[in-house]
Order: sequence, then structure tokens, then C-alpha cells
Amino acid sequence: MRFPLLATALTLSAIALSACGDDGSSDEALRDAADFASGGSAPDMQIIDTTEEASAIAYGDGHLWIGNGLSGTIQRVTDTGTGAVSNPIETVGEGELITDLAVGQGQVWVPGDQEVFAVDSSGASAKRAVVTHPANGIAVAPEGVWIAGGGETTRLDPATAEAGDPVETPGAFSEDIAIAAGTVFLPSTMEGGQVQRLAADSGEQAGYGPLTVGVQPDAIGSHGDRVFIGDEKANSVHVVDAKTGAPVGAPIPVGDLPSDIEANEKGVFVLAGSQVVALDVNAGRVAWKAQLTRSMNDMAVTPDALWLVGGHSLIKMPL
Repeated sequence: MRFPLLATALTLSAIALSACGDDGSSDEALRDAADFASGGSAPDMQIIDTTEEASAIAYGDGHLWIGNGLSGTIQRVTDTGTGAVSNPIETVGEGELITDLAVGQGQVWVPGDQEVFAVDSSGASAKRAVVTHPANGIAVAPEGVWIAGGGETTRLDPATAEAGDPVETPGAFSEDIAIAAGTVFLPSTMEGGQVQRLAADSGEQAGYGPLTVGVQPDAIGSHGDRVFIGDEKANSVHVVDAKTGAPVGAPIPVGDLPSDIEANEKGVFVLAGSQVVALDVNAGRVAWKAQLTRSMNDMAVTPDALWLVGGHSLIKMPL
């Protein structure tokens, strides 16, 4: 039995800003993103009511998954047209807030309180890993699954979900995490602008050590060889070359507090206060903004849409 998301209601006209052209970046992924971002106004929003209180969302391995608030369950979106979902799958336990999800290596990774559940993409089986620190941010790459929080980070074996030894990340509480070009990036979430870098296969320090990015780096996303870091004090997004750590252009102002960043070949998208902001990273400016009518917690981007969750709502913005 499936639990459908109740209504395919409401199409909204979003606030849009004029877009800018492509300045010829050498990175193919960024060129593709800029081509989309330069297309004009923001897409419409389809708002779907949910039976559960959705708090996290992630896409990977061809599937979109939702984490449900304090119920400790996850659900796979089985129909991206109507928002129908699978039967809830129990993970971290009732009463634990699911704040992040990651999908990859054939599994859905769900952080809890000093633990991580790895659920088979079919929902048929699950593994549990115990870590020695808070489990806040999680990211998946071919080199492994990394979980961060409380000034430490731990690599999980993607096949067994066994946890390795924790690695201290001084100055990085790491509520969010990203992996790009074989490197784990851990924003400090504190004033000072520090972003830790570790080799994704070993946990050893990468490059020449931490980067200094803005005033208070927090939200982070990646695509290809680019990392996008939100500065919650300066209300801007920094673009960084994942291989060298060098900045790519100037910081891009996005308005209110940037709390989530998602990117793929279609673009770079920022959840900033009560708005969704699309970036034209080649031109170094905002391509469009869409005003939200309700509070949203998390975003995910699929090949054809941007998705947001918050409260009892799932929002789809076709791309």
C-alpha cells in the first residue's frame, strides 16, 4: 500500500529577476548551469500537501527520498508527477528529527543521534552504524560516506556501513558537508571563515589545509569540480575550485540567510530565507528569485525539477 501525498494543488507565479549571459567559463558543468540560469524567469511552483511532516529530502541513484520530521521514517517518491510516496520505512526511531539525507552507493543514508542508518534503495533491508559524535551533515561519494558534527567527522564503509575512526575538525562544527574532486569540505558554521578539507579516501588533510571563505560559512553544495559555500553572515555564496581551493569569481549576494545549496547540470540553487535563488555562476550574479509562501527546510535537485520540503508541504519547481 502506498501513502500518496494528498493534493496536487496550486500553481504559483514566482518573483523573477532578469538573467545574464554566459561569460565563457572553462568548466563545462558551469557552462551548462549558466545556460539554464540565463533562460529568464523562475519556474512555477507545484505545491503538494504531505501526510507526514517532511524535514529533509535528497536525490540519488535515480530516486528521490523524503525524511519525515520526528517520526523517524523515510519515504521514496514513487511518482514525481503526483508526489505519491512509498510506505514509510522506519530508521532512526520516533522522536529523532531527521535533518539531512544522502543517497548513493545503492542506499539511503539517514543520520540520527550519533548513529547512521543505511537503508537499501528498495527499502528491504537496513544497516546501522554508530559514531562517537553528533551526526549532522552527511555526503556520499565513491570514496565513502562521510558524516560530520560536533567538531569531528567519520568515514563509513559504503558496503558494510562500518564506521572508521573519527577525525577531529577543529573549528568546524560542520552542520553541512560536501564532497568534490576527492575532497571532503566541512564549513565551520562559526565566524572566522574556516572550511576544513580532508582527503575523501583517507581523512588526511587535503591541499594546504583549511580554506578561509567569507565570514561564517555554513551551507554547502557541489557539482563537478566546483564547491558552492554560503556565508550566513554576509548573505552570499562563494564559488571555489574543488581541486585547488581557489575562489572562482567574487561572492554572489543572495539576500537573506543562505541555509541550503543544491547544484546539478541544470543550475545552482540556494534556499535563502523565504526565497529560492538561482545563480548564474558564470556571470557572478543572481539569475532569478522565487518567493516562497511557506517555510521550507531542505532542497534537492533532480534532472528535471527542484524540490523543497517543509512542514506538511512538498514543492516541485520544474526545470
